[in-house]
This record gives sequence, structure tokens and C-alpha cells, in this order.
Amino acid sequence: MSSNVSKMHLDFVVEDGSTTTEQKSDCLKLLKVVVKNLADPVKSKDEKFQTLKLDNPKVSEKLLPCPSAKKYLLSLGFTERTTPDYQKILFCQQPHRETFQKALRAVSDALGKIGAPVAKKPRTVEESLATLAPTPSTLLPFERLSEKQKARRLMEEKDQREKELAKVHRAKAVEQLRRDKFVRENDPNWKSGPSAAVNKTGNTIATFRDRHGET
Repeated sequence: MSSNVSKMHLDFVVEDGSTTTEQKSDCLKLLKVVVKNLADPVKSKDEKFQTLKLDNPKVSEKLLPCPSAKKYLLSLGFTERTTPDYQKILFCQQPHRETFQKALRAVSDALGKIGAPVAKKPRTVEESLATLAPTPSTLLPFERLSEKQKARRLMEEKDQREKELAKVHRAKAVEQLRRDKFVRENDPNWKSGPSAAVNKTGNTIATFRDRHGET
């Protein structure tokens, strides 16, 4: 699979705003152990190191909270399988050592980004929204305004917050569309799924005929 796809999935692990820094760090450390074993000329031939059990507590607690991590391993040559005793596993039958050596460097670099100073870390959407929470009026102590002027000022502040909020949501939507488009065009494992509206409600979208019956 394209190295660009692998890089994309690894970047998603680092940039995912829905996981904490600690979760990202734990996930990347586990990824590093996995790819390091398969970059080793001896261990890479051992089925023990070629197999990752998804019900293993270490895997379920550290890898699965970051969905893109699993996609990253699939992009490196792992396949998802079910064993005869119904265990879900990721298995890499013939690891390509050069691929995993490059992956080891990439994961190490990703860990370095996680450990970067907080000031350099982009704010998540949630953090951006928090800065837009309603605040007391910016009326200076010595200002004496009429009730009408106070109301107008409060309205202006409210309009400004709403504009900033809309800007944040637009940026989030554009970024998600960019990522979705890249995945569709580059990831052969991508499959179409229900629309965002369906995902949000958990139900299918009713048609006119569903709502009103045959006419």
C-alpha cells in the first residue's frame, strides 16, 4: 500500500482531537513495539510477533482507542482475521522488513511530536469552543451606558461569538471532508458507509413513502 496512506493514518493518530495526549502516547508506544519486532530480521519470522490479538487487554486499552492506529497497521501489511476459536486478530504473514524499518522511524518521529511543548500543539475544536464561551460584558468600570446601549453592546458581543463559533465549525467540516476525500482516493480498504445523518441518529432516513405510505 502507498506510503502516503500509511503516513496519513499515522498523522491521524497524532492529530485526533477526540483522544488525550496520554492515549496517543500509549498507542504510539505500542505501535513502536509492534513495528520494531517486525523490523528485526529474527523476530519478524516468528508467528508470535506477526500476530496481534485484538482482545488482548494491552491492545484493547492502548491501540483501539485510536481507530487510525489499526488502519495504520493494515496499511503496513497486516490483515484482519478470525481464528478457529473466534478470536479477532491482526496478522502479518510475510513482513517486509524495509517497510517496518521505515515505519519504526515514522512512529518514533510521531512520538516526538506528542512530546513537543504544549504551546506548539494545535488547539482542538473543543478547546477553541471553550474560548468562545459567553463572558461578562466588556464594559469598562468608568463607562456609564443607558439600558439601550448596554443591550446593544451585549448583542454585538453575542453576534461576534456566534461568528467565531461558526468559523470553528466550518474549519472542522472542511478538514473532515479533506481527510475523507484523501482516504477514499488512496486507501483500498475504504468502504462506503451510512451518511453522517444516519450515523448521528442511528436510524435510516425516512422517505416520503415511509412517512405517508403508498398513495
